[in-house]
Amino acid sequence: KLGGGEALMELALDLRESVEEAATVIATADEEAEMGNSVVMSQRVAPSSNGRRWIWVHHITNSGRQRDILREARGLSLGGYLKSGYPGIVVVEGDAGACDEFVTWIKGNKSRPGGFGRNWGHHVRGEINLDERMRRLPEEFKDLKDDMGALGELCKEHGLEAEFLKYVMQHNVVNSINGIGN
Repeated sequence: KLGGGEALMELALDLRESVEEAATVIATADEEAEMGNSVVMSQRVAPSSNGRRWIWVHHITNSGRQRDILREARGLSLGGYLKSGYPGIVVVEGDAGACDEFVTWIKGNKSRPGGFGRNWGHHVRGEINLDERMRRLPEEFKDLKDDMGALGELCKEHGLEAEFLKYVMQHNVVNSINGIGN
């Protein structure tokens, strides 16, 4: 159960996400109308571009949901990691369109197969677009179980320590590096 302040923050974040999604849908519809055609979401990003998405979730404890996440990420040929438990962390990397499709899937409603619903408490913390040379994570999507230490070590090994601190541990990376605050 969420406390009053935490529940309010959760609602505010969900509202912000909804407004941002609506604005994106409207802008995209306007662009598509001007072009006179309809473009599939996974084609909106240049096919040669890659991306990385960091998703923070209050918890991922249901083994069925864990299997669904693994199946969906692997089905989209995304690499990365699932860290279950409290908190749940999903980091995916691969084709940017596939990353966006995964995010849409995980944010989907419960009526869709594998959808988790808006009240599932997920937040996309980092959306990084990169080219193929900047790919850091293994091409296979791996389940780390409930091992935050393993995720941290793997991110460090792959040169993603700053992103891990920013999107998972929610530290101000510049200040942490300079020894200011935490």
